[in-house]
Amino acid sequence: MQGEDLNTYINSLKSTKPAPGGGSVAAVLTELSAALLHMACAISSQSPKTDEEKKAKLNVICERIDACLERGEALSLQDEEAYREVSRAFKKSTHTVEEAAQRNLTIQNACYKAALVPCEVIALAHEILILTSDVEGYINSSLLSDIAIAVALIQTAAKSALYLVHANLEYLDSENAQRVYKIASESYASLICESEQLQDKLDAKLLVTPSSKGDK
Repeated sequence: MQGEDLNTYINSLKSTKPAPGGGSVAAVLTELSAALLHMACAISSQSPKTDEEKKAKLNVICERIDACLERGEALSLQDEEAYREVSRAFKKSTHTVEEAAQRNLTIQNACYKAALVPCEVIALAHEILILTSDVEGYINSSLLSDIAIAVALIQTAAKSALYLVHANLEYLDSENAQRVYKIASESYASLICESEQLQDKLDAKLLVTPSSKGDK
């Protein structure tokens, strides 16, 4: 998402339209993290200091990142449409008991679909994190800060998506609520555990105290 596309998205996001909203932003954050990771891999692959084995590894990972970028874009659009369906379901008027029951069922179905999209965003964020862990030892040291920022974006994307999952749970029946909650919470817990380990490793390299050597 660049230039006019980004401006259009931001203008749409800040409007009073029901979508795009937070769920779409969570998906876009996965795109941003993947794009940063791709940049770091591509630059490192082109470096004359990178041997052929590492170049091959980085090029394969770039292809996998491209697939993640496509999924992130698709999930952003899916979330927008899912939220529109939820909005339409809640606005549906009723005049009879039967119509009220049908409205409730429509709301449940719409919210169930809306909850599944952020579940997929968490899963995608986890996949990008795994790729980030894979390349951490292959990229140029000057690009480690970009990797660290990608990890931070991944964590934020997953937490944002988790909020959206929980926002829909109250409208689901018990069985579907438990199913969605289990999927989201387990995937999120795994991501956070792994991301914090990688973040600590990167922080140890990047967040260093300035040396006082040479100070008078």
